[in-house]
Amino acid sequence: DFWHFLRCIHYGIAGQSPQYTNPEGLHYMDLLYQELAVPLDAMVTGLEAMKQMGIERCGGNKKTELLPYFDHLIDRLKGFDGYRK
Repeated sequence: DFWHFLRCIHYGIAGQSPQYTNPEGLHYMDLLYQELAVPLDAMVTGLEAMKQMGIERCGGNKKTELLPYFDHLIDRLKGFDGYRK
């Protein structure tokens, strides 16, 4: 899933749309993750690590430009029913 997450983040960046997800799609993803017992805390940790690596690899003010795209997806996953706060 991380490859797909990174792909979606790239689409958001390319389209200059930090709110790039679809609520209906996220709902079904939440249901699927519940059914498969996906460890959401591990998924969030993985996305946060990808965000950190992206920031480290970008130069100048590009670092701050990346944040909303990663944060958007991280926040959506944290909103899933199975996420432990």
